[in-house]
Amino acid sequence: MKHLGSNLVTPTGLAILAALTLVAAYLRATALEAMLIALLLLCSAAYFWARASLGHIEVELEQDDLRAFPGELMDAGARLKNAKFLPVIWLEARFPTSGAACVAPPEDETEALEPGEEPEIKETFLWVMPQQSIFWRQRVRAVRRGVCEIRSMELFSGDGFGLADRRKDASLERGFRFIVYPEIRHVDAAPLLARLTELERSRSGFYTDSTLINNIRDYRDGDSFRDINWRLLARQGTLQVNVHETMAMRRMCLMPNLGSFACTEQKEVNGERQTVRSTRGAELERMLSLIASIIVAVNGRDVLCSLVIPSADGAPARLIIPEERETQATQLLTAIAEIDYHGGDCIFPAAEIAESSHLLGQLFLFSLSLPDSGADEWEREGLRPLHVVLSGAEQDTCGREIITETELTGV
Repeated sequence: MKHLGSNLVTPTGLAILAALTLVAAYLRATALEAMLIALLLLCSAAYFWARASLGHIEVELEQDDLRAFPGELMDAGARLKNAKFLPVIWLEARFPTSGAACVAPPEDETEALEPGEEPEIKETFLWVMPQQSIFWRQRVRAVRRGVCEIRSMELFSGDGFGLADRRKDASLERGFRFIVYPEIRHVDAAPLLARLTELERSRSGFYTDSTLINNIRDYRDGDSFRDINWRLLARQGTLQVNVHETMAMRRMCLMPNLGSFACTEQKEVNGERQTVRSTRGAELERMLSLIASIIVAVNGRDVLCSLVIPSADGAPARLIIPEERETQATQLLTAIAEIDYHGGDCIFPAAEIAESSHLLGQLFLFSLSLPDSGADEWEREGLRPLHVVLSGAEQDTCGREIITETELTGV
């Protein structure tokens, strides 16, 4: 927020007014002296009023992290209380997004914000009375993939004459994040599911398919009433239960090859033209969107899905292995939203992948180009990406079995 007050309502301005008042009194300019005294009193009152306006303003959040897909709306709630015994004429509250362009005000019709552009997510309140609480509900629109972390709230206020304003950062005991997932597209996950083995043991054992009956046996103490064969009970009067088919939980692991999206470009740095690392942003977002779409597509299909993100740009590698199918989509989509890649070298944690291979299941490496089959981190542990998903244009596959983006999206 820009400074809206007068330059006179500052310590320097008040000192100048006081000096001019003394000069006018010395010169016996009565009219000028009276005008300067009145102006000095007015500016002094505005200055101290503005300084006291943000004292004892309490802020409390009403929610945890907010999640949405691009184009959806999110509602953030906060409670602001004027805990002093003086009214606040005007109060502006603002969520500082620190230049994150993943959210914008709902009335903003732009498709996306420029990198580094800070959206104006704010609200102004008039006449907040002593001990009054205001419940603020701020609606924002998800614009693009990313995470905007809110750890404090910016408060602005001032005097009732509009001569001075003041800014204050109100720390939040419990912050929250705006989490925007990648865009979801229509995909056909059949090419991936067809490559999963049906004999993988799940972390928690096997599960039963209630639609497939393998056998029938006599009822035993502890059997669920849902498994009772009610038709046989009606016909024969015997209490028997259905034995359902035991199925093995299938597992798949998605691995974004971020390094395949790195590139170099020439930029002016301190007046000198230098080569810097960057990313093919559009292609990277399309690949992350493809991974997110597959996660949504296989969710609820008796598949445990995991994610391996390589280390890059100082961020450590991550293995996200959800324990429950019910929460895996939220965990994995959040991890993808948190990816912030700027073109640095990427290293997959081959040792950790080998150690957790029984939990990861089938590996699918998503890459812009065909990866080097002799990568040290894979050879050292005796690992290979079992299947490669190529994102982008068709290319020579060197005889290797791959899955193309076209097979999954039909485009």
